[in-house]
Amino acid sequence: MIQNTDATISGTTFNATAAGTATIKATIEDGTAVGIPYTKDFQIVVSKATQTAPNAPTLSNSTSTTITLYEMDGCEYRMNGGTWQTAVLFSGLTANTSYTFDARKAETASHYASEASATATFTTGIVPVTNIANIPTAATVDILLTLTGTVVPANATFQTIVWSMVNAGETGATISPAGGGGGWTFTATAGGTATVMATIENGTAIGVPYTQEVNITVNTDFVPVTDITDVPTAATVGVPLALTGTVIPSNATNQTIIWSLLNADGTGATISPAGGGGGWIFEATSTGVATILATIENGTAPGVDYTKFFNISVTPVGIDELGIRNYELVVYPNPTRGELKIRNDELGIRNDENVKIFDMTGKIILNSQFSILNSIDVSHLPSGVYFIKIGDKIAKFMKINE
Repeated sequence: MIQNTDATISGTTFNATAAGTATIKATIEDGTAVGIPYTKDFQIVVSKATQTAPNAPTLSNSTSTTITLYEMDGCEYRMNGGTWQTAVLFSGLTANTSYTFDARKAETASHYASEASATATFTTGIVPVTNIANIPTAATVDILLTLTGTVVPANATFQTIVWSMVNAGETGATISPAGGGGGWTFTATAGGTATVMATIENGTAIGVPYTQEVNITVNTDFVPVTDITDVPTAATVGVPLALTGTVIPSNATNQTIIWSLLNADGTGATISPAGGGGGWIFEATSTGVATILATIENGTAPGVDYTKFFNISVTPVGIDELGIRNYELVVYPNPTRGELKIRNDELGIRNDENVKIFDMTGKIILNSQFSILNSIDVSHLPSGVYFIKIGDKIAKFMKINE
């Protein structure tokens, strides 16, 4: 009788594939008497075998937040001496940071886990700079201009901007580090156009700087800002609003508007730099009135900023805004008690699409991204009717409780 070892006997050879205790029977034909065999049981204790440690892990791929190792047969892996795992993907990491990995042969029914391998150290990538927005484009003769810019994206790993002159033209312009808290200043002795360069070391990749040129128009006379008009005053819950304005007069020396939030007043409003060509984006998660501030540095006079307040009324998402007359997204089961599955047949929905769930008033209940977009847990929602929007596709569903 063989117990828990998956053992076999072939001739006089005993073989087991798992640890445990096996009971075998020895038989001698006619051993007791003619026609009567002699038998006796024996127990064999089968212990697990040892394994040789594998080679050190090798790097398959890395991003700013993940490191993926090459898979080795029968192995498990750990990072910085932590918990062993069978997956080769390590996520949730910090950009431009080194991590130490080792591997071992995993324990099986027949073998103990091996000793750990030699270690290997790999470094996550960076979040690269894609743009520097809101750079001033106007200056006045003999008046210091502070060179500033908004790095996009906001979580770029390297964000320190170094300014240099590319072509002063006829302006006699120079750039120099500012005293005190740092920064850079631009000054010119004549009118015209100067080209400057913004550089962020390692901004594109380690060892590869990000560079961006911008032209600065130097005016001989200072023209103050007297007003900012045509600023949007209405927004919709969950819909990004580009903040724009017309600077009066049109020939004002400084015209770069910097937007900031003074009072969200329960709207959950935020203001952030837009990607790509610059600008600023206002977005709110609830209805109400938010107060924002427009600032033009040195807009009133050299050293004196121009500022103006604006109110933005945030209204709910309506039927037309959601586009719910065209249900292109299919979700099931509907109604659902917990899991809402998404059918993505030929809709072109990416796994990193932004997912929003609205209630019937237009309030955003969920606003997130999912690494694998095939189902969403909505068990926490109260009973009711909701809308789910993924990219530009939408569906209506009902949540019911037990």
